[in-house]
Amino acid sequence: MVESKASQLLGDAGLRRTAGRVAILGALLRARKPLTHEELLTRLGEDSVDRVTVYRTLQAFMDKGIAHRIAAGDRLWRFAVCGCGHRVHCHPHFACRVCGAVACLNDVALPDLARMMPGYAVESLEVYVRGVCPRCARGH
Repeated sequence: MVESKASQLLGDAGLRRTAGRVAILGALLRARKPLTHEELLTRLGEDSVDRVTVYRTLQAFMDKGIAHRIAAGDRLWRFAVCGCGHRVHCHPHFACRVCGAVACLNDVALPDLARMMPGYAVESLEVYVRGVCPRCARGH
């Protein structure tokens, strides 16, 4: 099921459906949170896809609006499937200052800046909410 969704997203974006791309996109689709390169490599298995292929594939995904990159302030990029189909983030992200977990806040809409700022061409928008996640707040 996830692989067919990955294959469809790749085709819709005009990208070739290689085994590596389907595996990487499938791992991102199955993830409940944005993943770092290392987390993605671990989930894929060290022998399935090499590190350089993962970097290049993630860049291709970002270029086509399939995935977005998140900077949580800890010098690690995290990647997640992007549901809005363009490079500008369509939702904010939450970063826990205790455990470092990052979550996409998919149900929180960002303001339509193009309407709010006529004449401006927004090329990038990243909104981060920082605080303590529910797990850390409970002391786990």
